[in-house]
Amino acid sequence: MKSDFYARHFKTNDRLRSRAFRVLSLGVNRCAPKLDYSGFLRRHPSAHRFSKSRGRTLETLVVVHIVSGHGTFRSERSGEMPVPANSLFFVFPGVNHSYRYDDETGWVEEWMELDPTNVLPLLAEAGITAESPLRTFASISAVAEAFQSLIDASRQSGLAAELRVDALAHLVVAEAIAAWRKGADSESGGVVEKMRQALVSNVAEHVTVRDAARRAGKCESRMRALFKRATGLSPKKYQMRSRLVRAGKLLRETDLPVGVVAEQTGFESIFAFSRRFRKLLGISPSEYRMRKQ
Repeated sequence: MKSDFYARHFKTNDRLRSRAFRVLSLGVNRCAPKLDYSGFLRRHPSAHRFSKSRGRTLETLVVVHIVSGHGTFRSERSGEMPVPANSLFFVFPGVNHSYRYDDETGWVEEWMELDPTNVLPLLAEAGITAESPLRTFASISAVAEAFQSLIDASRQSGLAAELRVDALAHLVVAEAIAAWRKGADSESGGVVEKMRQALVSNVAEHVTVRDAARRAGKCESRMRALFKRATGLSPKKYQMRSRLVRAGKLLRETDLPVGVVAEQTGFESIFAFSRRFRKLLGISPSEYRMRKQ
């Protein structure tokens, strides 16, 4: 995995303050093993930087989803906790904390920072507290997909895009609370859902079928049979269809160049992307965009 970082910080003004559910910043960080952590932290605004020893304290609420990898989370209210893949944790306002990936594994981290005013009551109702802010799930695909849509929407500008970001932040929180209420061990889907999430939750990384089967805890041949029985498609075809569905969404809803869409959906070249897209839909990505916009 190569290190890659994306962040968007939204300016605060009177119009934004009036919204009931407000996103302040968001991003996705792909931190390769043995990454220089000090260099990574310098990418944060000064008020958000921290070290493991001294931590940091924010006045906002941060929601963090760990897609893959492993690390630790520590706060003065919860103590230190391990953070494996498929973990979700909340950084509460006014609580000193720190978190980071293990050097041996790195991790992929999706996050959003919110005005806590209207979110904290929802978390309290769901039993999510500063003393117990973290949970690890067998799979958490609904949260992963909501986060992916949120990150995609944030790449646009203008009032409509900002409202879409806020709406998708609602969805992330709603899916997180729904997963939390189901519990760590009762989320449906089992090993097939684990494999499905591994195949589609980070399409830019392009996880292989073998890697996805390993994450599901089964041998590749067994998982291929189970997956096709459950979905009607082979894992590879399912992954390709998911990548192209997301590409279509980006073509319809953003003005990203076709080459960037290809890159963000895991294709090695714009030629390979166009060929696959035309094979599925019968038209080129550019033609699709003109017809749908």
